[in-house]
Amino acid sequence: MNDTFHLGRIGGVRVGVNWTLLVMAGLLAVLLADNQFPVDSPGYSRLAYWAAGLVAAVALFVGVLLHELGHAWVAKRAGLAVDGITLWFMGGLTRIEGDSPTPGAELRISAVGPLVSVLAGLACAAARWLLEQAGVSRLPLSVLAWLAVINIVLAVFNLLPAAPLDGGRILRSAVWALTKDRFRATRYASAAGVGLAALLAGLGVFSLSRDRGSDGLLLLVLGWFMYSSARAEAQVARVHETLDGVKLRQVMRPVRAAPGWVSVQSFLEHQGGDRSSVFMLEDWGAPGTAGLASVDALAAVPPSERYQRVLDVAVPVGQARGVAGDDDLLTALGADPQHQVLLVIEGGYTVGAVLPSDLDRMVRAGRPPAAIAGTLGEAH
Repeated sequence: MNDTFHLGRIGGVRVGVNWTLLVMAGLLAVLLADNQFPVDSPGYSRLAYWAAGLVAAVALFVGVLLHELGHAWVAKRAGLAVDGITLWFMGGLTRIEGDSPTPGAELRISAVGPLVSVLAGLACAAARWLLEQAGVSRLPLSVLAWLAVINIVLAVFNLLPAAPLDGGRILRSAVWALTKDRFRATRYASAAGVGLAALLAGLGVFSLSRDRGSDGLLLLVLGWFMYSSARAEAQVARVHETLDGVKLRQVMRPVRAAPGWVSVQSFLEHQGGDRSSVFMLEDWGAPGTAGLASVDALAAVPPSERYQRVLDVAVPVGQARGVAGDDDLLTALGADPQHQVLLVIEGGYTVGAVLPSDLDRMVRAGRPPAAIAGTLGEAH
């Protein structure tokens, strides 16, 4: 989820907003102004209801921001790097780099968000009571009452034990503490997330069948989001479990120089027998490497398109990153472990390479890298 614009830094944490938040805030303000507040507090002007709806929508997302800042600040105290927070139509997303060092740290990072939401709800309830005692008119009290309820409801929903919700992280920390296996814990939490997604989708279909269109669509969107996020977490856990502790030297392919200006068909005819190497492609009349390719990737080009130059279908060298052979593979891959091209450089020379297809093959096989290293170039 990318930031459309930045709000700056709060407590050392960069905060950004995705454009979908503005759409959601506008829709929420309309719904509150047209439905909720006229029922709770009749007798006000339309402008007053619109103002109340806008204030409530903005205040809700301020509560969401506080929720995410809680995660970020506790994560930083645990020694983790926080890349930033993005507010979007589903709420907030805190980008924490790396994994929690212990189950206890995972529990604290996860639990603080719902705790902040509960405190925000209680603060709104207390403010409403105080203003009611002071004789303030009904509409501001309705805004505070709605904020109190919605913050506590969001906290309770977030505590459901299913990834990617905070409750799923709490479940993960508990299983991790019991089994001493954080990867198994992630699988449990992800499976619970898929189950909750199916339940939400089923409720959405039921609501649509009862002519409750807006509720049904909302539940279906929530179900889709839960399912996608839970599956993504399970996949990342599988990648980390397979590649944990692996050095680049263990899985890199050897590299060879080759002309990149020939056609794919001609290249396969002359180099097709070497499926173990990564070819560092040169362009006609230009110094240095211009692209990277492997025989298995070129063999996947449809026969009708093999008239193209190899460089036209290769990975541009600018998309690759240089690393050392003794570097940890997961550290080198960073936040996008399945879309990285790594060049292993030693003594100023490129001695090996790791392609995304290699990582995908290792993860699908689920075998130790030592067993994979000798089969990276095999035909499939």
